[in-house]
Amino acid sequence: MKNLILLLYITFSFAGLSQLSGDIVTDQRKITSPISYQLPITAVGKIVFDISVNTEGKVTSCVYNKTESTIRSTRYIYEAKNLILLRLRFETGNGFPTHHQGRIIITPITETGR
Repeated sequence: MKNLILLLYITFSFAGLSQLSGDIVTDQRKITSPISYQLPITAVGKIVFDISVNTEGKVTSCVYNKTESTIRSTRYIYEAKNLILLRLRFETGNGFPTHHQGRIIITPITETGR
């Protein structure tokens, strides 16, 4: 019983640290062109976006989630948004919803060597 509780705790702990969540993860849609969910910025916190993916696997909508985000820098928000819109791709398929929803969390990496 103790092992089962420990296993469940570890499983849910890692699920809480996930950078991608929502229906996309629930439906097990694979990423074909991954991105780094970390940006080399000096701010502390996180930037959260609500995304929508079409049946071709392209991110068609990337909306800044102001209530969930703690970084407010316009420059960093646009850098993260461009990274998601231009590089992130998912598997194609008509079996997925037309506007598949998800949430992405971008976290900072402190720049070193400056």
